[in-house]
Amino acid sequence: MPLVNVATACEKVLIEKDNVVSAIRIVDVFNVVPPPIPLPAEVGVQMTALIVLRAGDFRGEAEISIAIVTPDGQRQNVPEKWPMLFQEENTGGNLVFNFAMAARHIGLSWVEVMCDGALLTKFPIMLQQAPTPSGQLN
Repeated sequence: MPLVNVATACEKVLIEKDNVVSAIRIVDVFNVVPPPIPLPAEVGVQMTALIVLRAGDFRGEAEISIAIVTPDGQRQNVPEKWPMLFQEENTGGNLVFNFAMAARHIGLSWVEVMCDGALLTKFPIMLQQAPTPSGQLN
């Protein structure tokens, strides 16, 4: 299996002209402000995942995929799959993936990163209800 160099959520990812990658505002806890009216189920918190893999001892092509496991245990496979070629010890790739967590999923979710269908790593995303400002009613 390839090695995981980075697997995290952040606000955005910069890839400079020299291919240096910067993750901006790495975060795993998001405060969700309750809306004054119920929102559709698909409304969510936007974020970016940065996954950096290196070959280590692994050689060859592998298919990278992602799934999100919500606090209620539901597993949602992301339909996209990304091929990566690992030729030498320090080769690999950077995967930048924009996604949204539905605001209804208050609690701890996990973003799973798979290599050829086997779990490679996972990282947490916590959605928590933001505190209500004092003097306001829920």
